[in-house]
Amino acid sequence: MEIAGLPGTAGEETTLSDAWDFKGRRAIQSRTGGWVCAATSLVVEMGERLATLSIAVNLGPYLRGTMHLGSADSANIITNFLGTSFILCLFGGFIADTFLGRYLTIAVFTAVQACGVTILTISTMAPGLRPPACAGPSSGGCVLANGLQMGMLYLGLFTTALGTGGLKSSVSGFGSDQFDESDKIEKKQMMKFFRYFFFFINVGSILAVTVMVYIQDHLGRRWGYGICAVAIIAGLALFLSKTNRYRFKKLVGSPLTQFAAVVACAWRKRRLALPEDPSILYDIDTSWEMASLPETAEEGKTLADAWDFKGRPAVKSTTGGWTSAAMILGVELCERMTTLGIAVNLVTYLTGTMHLGNAASANVVTNFLGTSFMLCLLGGFVADTYLGRYLTIAIFTAIQASGVTILTISTAAPGLRPPECSNPLGGGCVRANGTQLGVLFLGLYLTALGTGGLKSSVSGFGSDQFDEGDRAEKKQMMRFFSWFFFFISIGALMAVTVLVYIQDNVGRRWGYGICAVAIVAGLAVFLSGTSRYRFKRLAGSPLSQIASVVVSAWRKRRLDVPDSSMLHDIDTAEGCSAPEASKKKQKLPHTKQFRFLDRAAIVEGDATVDQTKWRLSTLTDVEEVKQVIRMLPTWATTIMFWTVYAQMTTFSVSQASTMDRHIGPSFEIPAGSLTVFFVGSILITVPIYDRIIVPAARRLTGNPQGVTPLQRIAVGLVLSIVAMCAAALTERKRLRAARTDPTAAVVPLTVFWLVPQFLLVGAGEAFTYIGQLDFFLRECPKGMKTMSTGLFLSTLSLGFFLSSALVTIVHKVTGESGKGAWLPDDLNKGKLYDFYWLLAALSVLNLVVFAAAARGYVYKEKRMGDESVNGFLLVGAGEAFTYIGQLDFFLRECPKGMKTMSTGLFLSTLAGLLPELRAGHHSPQGDGGEREGGVAAGRPEQREAVRLLLAAGGAERAEPGGLRGGRQGLRLQGEEDGGRERQRGGAGGGGLLPCMSCSSKTCSV
Repeated sequence: MEIAGLPGTAGEETTLSDAWDFKGRRAIQSRTGGWVCAATSLVVEMGERLATLSIAVNLGPYLRGTMHLGSADSANIITNFLGTSFILCLFGGFIADTFLGRYLTIAVFTAVQACGVTILTISTMAPGLRPPACAGPSSGGCVLANGLQMGMLYLGLFTTALGTGGLKSSVSGFGSDQFDESDKIEKKQMMKFFRYFFFFINVGSILAVTVMVYIQDHLGRRWGYGICAVAIIAGLALFLSKTNRYRFKKLVGSPLTQFAAVVACAWRKRRLALPEDPSILYDIDTSWEMASLPETAEEGKTLADAWDFKGRPAVKSTTGGWTSAAMILGVELCERMTTLGIAVNLVTYLTGTMHLGNAASANVVTNFLGTSFMLCLLGGFVADTYLGRYLTIAIFTAIQASGVTILTISTAAPGLRPPECSNPLGGGCVRANGTQLGVLFLGLYLTALGTGGLKSSVSGFGSDQFDEGDRAEKKQMMRFFSWFFFFISIGALMAVTVLVYIQDNVGRRWGYGICAVAIVAGLAVFLSGTSRYRFKRLAGSPLSQIASVVVSAWRKRRLDVPDSSMLHDIDTAEGCSAPEASKKKQKLPHTKQFRFLDRAAIVEGDATVDQTKWRLSTLTDVEEVKQVIRMLPTWATTIMFWTVYAQMTTFSVSQASTMDRHIGPSFEIPAGSLTVFFVGSILITVPIYDRIIVPAARRLTGNPQGVTPLQRIAVGLVLSIVAMCAAALTERKRLRAARTDPTAAVVPLTVFWLVPQFLLVGAGEAFTYIGQLDFFLRECPKGMKTMSTGLFLSTLSLGFFLSSALVTIVHKVTGESGKGAWLPDDLNKGKLYDFYWLLAALSVLNLVVFAAAARGYVYKEKRMGDESVNGFLLVGAGEAFTYIGQLDFFLRECPKGMKTMSTGLFLSTLAGLLPELRAGHHSPQGDGGEREGGVAAGRPEQREAVRLLLAAGGAERAEPGGLRGGRQGLRLQGEEDGGRERQRGGAGGGGLLPCMSCSSKTCSV
């Protein structure tokens, strides 16, 4: 029987001792694993076999007939492809056992395989990626495939081989993990699984050599490979959809390391004689087995709310910190460099190479960026609910890499872009056809999907590497956010200078290719830090919580709202059984705003009967939803800033392309590189803000922050208005210069006239972006950081989409050409300045609404602090009893000769070294300092009981007041047992207390 309070108990349902669910809790046998989960492994394996075999068995005719290779070379390519696929299974097994685990290995390498088959599909589809057909039917006049064509083919083949090897080594093992070998019924099912596994391999093989080969030969190889790619992606989606039902095993380390260690050790002792009695050989000593458990072997401090990659409580000295955070910063640097490197110079490619109009090109760019940021909401939901931040970053970074790879191919293959214009001045241009635009959009939106998925998690996962309960690490976490924005800006700077220059002067395929390599390198660096990361439990979907509160309140809309004391909340009397207690959810004070939502916490019928969250929510859940609602006006009124921002990557670049961009007689600035002033403005504004503005504001206002997040956002909104006014005036000047020589290809006006609008928007972003990030992370409820980050990033998305909508409306209303058109294809004949004035006017209206909303907003710290004052006196009295009772107990009950150690053990509770006791109450908090005092009369247990009674009245109101870290309750004999079970289970949980324990869902003293 498991100790109460640990993950091993889940009512009366059976839990497994060697398997865990996706939240790190002991897996419940009836809710996890079994055939439902094992079936997904069968589908993934069938998809792998379908793709690999259908490529291999029919590759010879393609290599000989289309690529014009010899029979020997073709045979070698096929055998090398298959040989590489299977030899990489060793690599995949090593990665799975040592770093990623089977689940993550399958997910990542299935995505890699899908990427490889997609590249193969494009390789067979694009005319420029295969040689021309032979001149004669007798194979005369055949041109051998060139280096680029063979390179793309090899890239697709061996990327597919890498994916095959990686997932093939894990898929059968992960499928068998879904059955419990100690259960007779499930053991029989596991035996059947292996038979079905082989059966599905053969089903995939039959489909490959019949249906897929027929499609390749009669409908086209691109259709055959395309169907394989879709099948793999569908299999991956099905595999990920069952994440919440899988059973996971602990990583056991690399068997290769074990083999090498045994061989090396035996070789070193090769001259020693083997003893006849094997009992004198070293083996696992059961008397020391418990002492070897992680909680007793580790001398470093373990964290109560963080785990390492093997599911053990994270050791503070060997996990997290700047080493881990730096690897995460590297991923964000690569993401920003890639996304902005594509976006800022995409307009010139769309208009100059794909021959689209200005308005259509601008909409493609803003839709791409808008989708990238809108998908942050999806990424946040997936991370919070299913995958966790680490896995979300890994998978979506791989997706982004596949998207950029497709973009690289799109720009490299001549058949994937239209021919050049017959007239150098723009006449005789053929617009890109459906296939060419389709491949381009596939690359763009795969990149957007990857960007959205990883961007919502990367900042949160970085902050997870620091312990907020430690003052030094909390300061480091604040510095991390500054460095995070700095790395974003560095990536942006590299994008608008180096990458844009390479795209314009060396070739766009080289620019995008460098991005793809950078992302893959960033992913490799990120995965290499797996053993050092700190992981957090999944908190569940905030969207589900919000929806359940709204639904529950709507069902009870006809009921009167009673006094808040009558509403259902975290029960201080039976807190040990409350779900919130197990999640260590902080109880929030009741507020009078949005009282209609309080109906969700009204108890109907018998309160002792369990009710689902869709019928009854706690008042704390309701208050968290209220916090989200309070943030919505700020969310809505910051969208307009990003609409202004969008113009810097669209029409401002189009303006620059028409102006004189020369520095000296020979060097010409790429139009997209003008955004270097935009990024430079950010890099200059941030230190000025931190070093000059904040200290001055502190002196003037007395506010420790200097400038509040909303004030910072307001400054950014004002700067965006000024920027649009400056842009409108500059455009008027550019048009006057253009009219002096209407036939000139370049307007006789230096491009540096555009610098002010870039500088102003850049400075505005420095204020707005960091202000939003600070506001949405600080004001969101605990446990909703990822969703709140996604909510913040969705303002960028909606800003870009709003820009697309405004461009479309203006284009329709004013016309696509003619005298009254604002946004014609030829900007020299348009009225772009009127569009800028329109944005300025809308921004002014938006600022007025923002100011009204900000004026009435009360920050969470102040709102909660006002509720806490009444509880301080009772908490202080309880603290006195606690401190003296603990000191007396630890000195009186400790073994002789261990008083110093026992005193240190007691003081460690003040420093927060032991997990916080939350046995149906919130512990009074303090600053953690030592105090002197005599031993009061009475037993320590009696004094602790008095402290509990006092805390019941005061701590409920004091906890939200913001006092953190400090005095804890007693952790005695059961701490060892509870901690040991935590280490085994890897999911935390509390210990059993002799004088205050949670037993049978009640608290006793």
